Amino acid sequence: LSESELEYNLVMNENASHFSLNFESECTVVVCCRNSSKTIKACIEYIRKASARMDLLVIDGHSTDNTREILNEMKIPFLLGKGEGLTRDRQFGIDESQTKFTLFVDSDHLVGEDFFEVMLTAYQKSGVSFLQSQLRLHNPSGFLSKGEDHYYRCFHNEHWNKKMIGLAPSIFVTDNLKTGSKWQLFSEKSMVIDDTSWAKRANDSGATFIVGGPEVFQVHAEGLIHYLKKFAWYGKGDADFMLEFPDRRNSMLFHLLIRYPWIFGYKLMRERSLVGFVFVQIQGLTRFISSLARIIFLKFRREF
Repeated sequence: LSESELEYNLVMNENASHFSLNFESECTVVVCCRNSSKTIKACIEYIRKASARMDLLVIDGHSTDNTREILNEMKIPFLLGKGEGLTRDRQFGIDESQTKFTLFVDSDHLVGEDFFEVMLTAYQKSGVSFLQSQLRLHNPSGFLSKGEDHYYRCFHNEHWNKKMIGLAPSIFVTDNLKTGSKWQLFSEKSMVIDDTSWAKRANDSGATFIVGGPEVFQVHAEGLIHYLKKFAWYGKGDADFMLEFPDRRNSMLFHLLIRYPWIFGYKLMRERSLVGFVFVQIQGLTRFISSLARIIFLKFRREF
C-alpha cells in the first residue's frame, strides 16, 4: 500500500482506543509512551507506513510534556496509563489487546516498512515463546551512542536462544501474558523495570526466548548525563531483581562487575571498538552503584 492508501485504510476499532490498518488484524502493536514528544511522531509515522494486518494501541503514562497533544494532532487515539510505571502500562496494553499476537514497540523505535510481516513470520517459524528483534541506533554521532550501537552489533544481535531478553521490540501470543496467566508481566515486587524479573519468572516456568528478525532503530538523546540517568534506572531494576530473587544475587553482581565491563569489554576491544569498551565499563559500574544505593535505601525505609 502507498502512504495515501494507508491513510484511507486507517479505521477506528469498536474500542475507540485502537487504530486498525486492516479489518483482519492478526497483531496488536502496543506503544507505551511518557514524555515522548521528541520521538512519538516519527515512531507512529513509521508504524503507519508498515504494511501489515495490525491494530495500534498507544498508552500514555501521564506525560507532562506535549506528547498527548501530538497524538491528538495525528488523530491517534490513546489510553491513559495507570500511573504506576512502565510495567503496569505494558500489562494494561496486553490486557486491552484483542488479537492473537501482541508486539511491543517503544516510543523511540523506528521500524521498517516490512517490519511487522517479517517479525510475525520469523516468530511463527522460530517455535519460541518470545522473539525480540535486533536493535541498532539511528544515526549515532556521540561517543557513547556509537558505543551502544557497537554493543548491540556484538552481543544483542547474536542469534541464539537466551534466558533473558528485553520486552521491546518483541512479539508473543497475547493470552500467554494477560493478567492471571502464568507469564503475566506485572508484579508488585518489581515496580521500576520489568524485563529482568519477568524474564526470570517466565524462564523458570518454561518460556523460551530468542533474538532475531529485522533490525529496529532507536532514536536516543546523546551525552553522558543521558546515559548515566538511563543506567541508574536500569540499576534500580537490578536491585529489585536481587531483592525478589536472593538466590540470583551473586549472578547479577557477576553480570554487573565482571561480565559487562570485562568479558564484554574484552570482546569489544578485540573488535577494536574503544567506544564499545567504554560504554560497557560505564554501564556496569553505574548500574552497580545505583542498585547498591537502592537496596540500602529500601532496607533503611523498611527499618524506619
